[in-house]
Amino acid sequence: MQRRLHGTLSLDSIVVSNVQNPPPVGSVDPHYTFSFDYSFYAALMLFDSSASHHMLRLIGTDETMSYMQQFTLPAQNITYRRQPVYDNRGRTVGDDWYRMPGR
Repeated sequence: MQRRLHGTLSLDSIVVSNVQNPPPVGSVDPHYTFSFDYSFYAALMLFDSSASHHMLRLIGTDETMSYMQQFTLPAQNITYRRQPVYDNRGRTVGDDWYRMPGR
């Protein structure tokens, strides 16, 4: 008699800790780092045709992993100024907007 195996991946006890948020908007340095640590339990549960099962631990909660992402936020305080557009006779024919230089 041949035994047939099938398996299921089990994830449990997910914990996220040590979250580092970026500094507040308006900070002088536009480069930010967002990071956190996380852990979880993962196991492969194997079942055979005789209804017995075995659990193969893949990752335990005692193992901590880290995630980090560095990014840059675009400028938040952009100002635009209206610039009139003139024809060749000096008459205003419309408006144009241009971005003011940063402070």
